[in-house]
Amino acid sequence: MDPALLALATASANSLINLLTSDAWEKVKLGISRLFGRSDQGTAEEAGRELELNRQELLSSISRDDIETVDELRAAWRGKFRRLLSADPEAEEILREILAEWNPEEAQKLTTNVITQSASASDHGRVYQQGSGTQINY
Repeated sequence: MDPALLALATASANSLINLLTSDAWEKVKLGISRLFGRSDQGTAEEAGRELELNRQELLSSISRDDIETVDELRAAWRGKFRRLLSADPEAEEILREILAEWNPEEAQKLTTNVITQSASASDHGRVYQQGSGTQINY
């Protein structure tokens, strides 16, 4: 899977789990139900029911300091988002919009381009690299 989509799925799952225990959870439920149920109202209702069950389980887990269950729910939603993004290319834009609404800072991180360069030289080899800006040779 494309690393950018995997990062989107991960960020969305993390934000979702954090928001399920907040006052905004009804808004989150509506957004996720619409996302998963774009083509089928039954799927939207199923996603809403699942979120309600997950919210109850999450609240119960937090009250018992059961971090493992919280992590399992986060991983389960990451998988759901990953599968959705793999199956439906149009879902990427919608999920990005939802994430930007939920967690603007995390959404901004996903849009920042990161370029990594690496090089190696052996024997008497030389490596010249430039990303951007001014090149100065000594």
